[in-house]
Amino acid sequence: MFHTPYQNWYDSIRIEYNEDVDVWDSISVGFARGVYEEEPYKEYSLEKPMKITERLVTTFEGNYRVKEENGNEDIWLWRSVTQYTFPWNGRIKFTAEQTSEDRHNLTMLFSWPMKDNTDLYFLLNDYEVDGEKVRAAFFKIVYRF
Repeated sequence: MFHTPYQNWYDSIRIEYNEDVDVWDSISVGFARGVYEEEPYKEYSLEKPMKITERLVTTFEGNYRVKEENGNEDIWLWRSVTQYTFPWNGRIKFTAEQTSEDRHNLTMLFSWPMKDNTDLYFLLNDYEVDGEKVRAAFFKIVYRF
């Protein structure tokens, strides 16, 4: 975790229930402590994947970080990822993120392996960083040879 000019580090433990047997019926929790840019912190995490149908899956993740200096500043992030796979193997994936710093990120990604060597991607993104709202669209075709 080297990040110029800082020497960041962390120790973590993660406990998973049922992940090897059935990932969709699993849950995991974690704890980490470390130093990021010379600020000590403790972090708690939760992840819960769910299979709604054979083609529709979703995962909820949450992180809660407590900075130990400067008055115990709390930082949190939650993320929800939902994906649907069409019968013809195309996929649409929705991601929503929100932070304690009042930033958000909404993403819709469509991907389709059109042929064995050709993939199509379409991405819509709506996010906010430092008070600036950004909306973007991307289109990409990948041809492998």
